[in-house]
Amino acid sequence: MISESNELRLFVAVDIPEEHKTALLKAQKAFPGLPWISARQIHLTMRFIGEVDVDQFDRVTGCLNDVSASQFTLRPDGTGFFPDAAKPSIFWFGLQESAELLALKQKVDAVLKSAIGLTPEARGFVPHVTLLRFKSRPDDELIASFSAKFSSLGLPEFSVSAFSLYSSQLSNSGAIYVKEAEYKL
Repeated sequence: MISESNELRLFVAVDIPEEHKTALLKAQKAFPGLPWISARQIHLTMRFIGEVDVDQFDRVTGCLNDVSASQFTLRPDGTGFFPDAAKPSIFWFGLQESAELLALKQKVDAVLKSAIGLTPEARGFVPHVTLLRFKSRPDDELIASFSAKFSSLGLPEFSVSAFSLYSSQLSNSGAIYVKEAEYKL
């Protein structure tokens, strides 16, 4: 939905299955009192678009209909930190990079460039689910505990049969995501 300012903050994502979200949330409970991402915020961002107006929103939703790809599977694959474990600001749960996921991302990037002039990101794509944004640097023992706990979950691979366009509204209690459209593969 377009806000009163006539702009939306958008991103393209792959949804994570509920069983995976449940396992991630259960693992979070081993570390209470931290600002964990909620279940409704767990997803794999393929492309952050940013603020768009009404006309750009219509072009974005339309161009994403032109993305054609086959269903594929994703495999959970470890954990990590951005920018790194020495100076972590984000803790994430990884997904194995696959040719099909990269091809889908490239197609999304291409149609967004054509529709609204959005150039592909310069930084490399790291398939992940953000789980925690640190407000201050955790100690090394906690960093090791995060990695061990989440890496040992043993989550199965899952099928990706769609991707979605989300809007994001920032609030005092965190971002609120709204699924604006879903695109079947």
